[in-house]
Amino acid sequence: MVTGVIDVGSNTVRLSLYRYDADGNFKSLVSKKFVAGLAGYVVDGALSSKGRNKLRHCLREFNEIVTGLEVDAVRAFATASLRYVCNAAEVIAENAADTGFELELLSGEDEAHLSFLGARCSTGISEGLVVDIGGASCELVRVKAGVATELCSLPMGCLSLSVANITGIFPTQEAEARIRDLIHGQLARAKAVFATPIETICFVGGSARGVYRTTRELQRASGRALQPDDIARIITGFRGAELEVLTAVRSAAPERVFTLAAGAMIMREVVVAAQTEQLLVSKYGVREGYLLDRIINAGS
Repeated sequence: MVTGVIDVGSNTVRLSLYRYDADGNFKSLVSKKFVAGLAGYVVDGALSSKGRNKLRHCLREFNEIVTGLEVDAVRAFATASLRYVCNAAEVIAENAADTGFELELLSGEDEAHLSFLGARCSTGISEGLVVDIGGASCELVRVKAGVATELCSLPMGCLSLSVANITGIFPTQEAEARIRDLIHGQLARAKAVFATPIETICFVGGSARGVYRTTRELQRASGRALQPDDIARIITGFRGAELEVLTAVRSAAPERVFTLAAGAMIMREVVVAAQTEQLLVSKYGVREGYLLDRIINAGS
């Protein structure tokens, strides 16, 4: 079977095609994304007409792609991109009418659980903390004996923090301090997640992968585990407008150049709160979790 999964995120809108079997084995075939930045088009609590047009453009492009391929089905979902806007139902209805894609609006807990399933499939994490950093939300999942025991979704992300606090690419010291305070305030709401010692953190999402790819570019090394100092290096590089760091970002994660600093700050504060240096970066996340849970395991 070949199925498409469309992920309408706050920063990127992505179509992934997978071939899978009934045993839960799957392979990624095609991935196409647009950096739509939908979180930047929220006005008075609603997704603006410009943001709605951007989303429609993305979904129309995806419709053209899947129409020309042998795809058995396409499922689509939205996360914080629509979860936090007051006109989500209207946006979902208009896109269903225009493109035929029925967007499933995931709750924060749904998103956290699906991110955990993707991370577990990728890394085999059985003890620790899964952290999915998105454009406008951050999901935290405490994992014990391979099971998600505490899940929470916080309304902060790399794009929303960047739009509200950073002008251009490089954050000022004042902006970095504001972002740090905002992250601290949100993490304080997740006390249950940090209540007992954490062995390992598994980061999920484009920001974490961007930090890891940038680190590999800076180190000229492959297969090296991510270290807390690597995250700090990227933050100080943005703070000091260092050409070496900016060049590495443009080479390794060019679509993240405006949001990677904030993403790295979230990663740093989570590491500090968890008091661990054992870090993983998952290649799978919410899309693969959705594939496993909503499609393969559901038999649809």
